[in-house]
Amino acid sequence: MNPKKQFEKFIKSPITDRSWGRVKALMIKHNLTINKDNLQVMATLKIESARHKMALETSLIYYLKSANIQVSITGKDLYQHLQELTNYTPHRTTIIRWFNGSYSPDKTYQASEISKVLLSAFLYNLRTKNHGLSKSVLC
Repeated sequence: MNPKKQFEKFIKSPITDRSWGRVKALMIKHNLTINKDNLQVMATLKIESARHKMALETSLIYYLKSANIQVSITGKDLYQHLQELTNYTPHRTTIIRWFNGSYSPDKTYQASEISKVLLSAFLYNLRTKNHGLSKSVLC
């Protein structure tokens, strides 16, 4: 499928060629391959960035700094890390939802699973105007 059409499917609205060019250039600038998973992340970031009047590149930078983890971590340690990133504000049930119902404190989570959970934490911080994630990631 055409990457532009795929992106439009994720954002659920048409996008101009100029806007698509900017999104595509931003992905290339930050060394993201134009594939289905990255397009979905970009669409989510674009929607949330627009909602909070934040530049898409700023959101992408924060996300990439938090999601580029190449390690495995236990569920218990990841849960604790998420609490610290969000300044202990979300309820336990909210954090567990970020794992798509498959949270286990004893399970070892891989980098791909961790990045999806961190995206949820980043979006949570945007929604609540709690930018602790961006500060801790950049320091």
